[in-house]
Amino acid sequence: MSSEPQHFPPTSGPLSVLTRSVAMLRQDPEQLKKFAGVAFRTGHDDLDALEWAQVVGLSGKRYALVRHLHSPQSGTEIVTSASSLDPSADVSDVLKALALSERDLVWTASDVSNLTDKANAATVKRSASRRLIHLRKPEDAEMRLQLRPTDLVRLCRRTRGQGSFQSLLRKLQKQIEGSELQVYQEDVLLLLRFSTTCVDGGFQEKTHGAFRSTKKAAKKR
Repeated sequence: MSSEPQHFPPTSGPLSVLTRSVAMLRQDPEQLKKFAGVAFRTGHDDLDALEWAQVVGLSGKRYALVRHLHSPQSGTEIVTSASSLDPSADVSDVLKALALSERDLVWTASDVSNLTDKANAATVKRSASRRLIHLRKPEDAEMRLQLRPTDLVRLCRRTRGQGSFQSLLRKLQKQIEGSELQVYQEDVLLLLRFSTTCVDGGFQEKTHGAFRSTKKAAKKR
């Protein structure tokens, strides 16, 4: 790995668009280096130190593998372009390039079809109830969170910069309907990670109040 930490994603060049996490491999960087020959380098984003590597799929498309050093979730993320139109194909492309299979996935985004590990749903439900806001089982793997006016204002503030945290905030902003926020499985996993790796700053300011009000609403169900 490189001795000089670099920001991920890079601020320019073809890898700067790699901001969307679409799946999680069960292997950590050391295992991927040993068994697949992937060369990781040290880096950081706006939340945490990390290890990342560029991977070129069989299609010739570029992706990244990312492991946040203080993430409570084991494994390595597959990251693709924020504008990707076919995340399922992207995940498959990376698996083929690394000579891995669907069995090596522990999580996939909701729009990645025919690749989701069956254990994913149970893992998300246990993590959400134990570590996030103790919500009951959501119908159709989706939660609708009732936001207070002040929390709604905070969440809707303009998001600056690039990175996984900013991509998540922009995604959540698009999922607001009136005073309700729709939260999907992949959102829960990312929120869990950010809530433990980000002690203060933009994440806490924009999201903590929303979870506090949602916890009260969940108790009434």
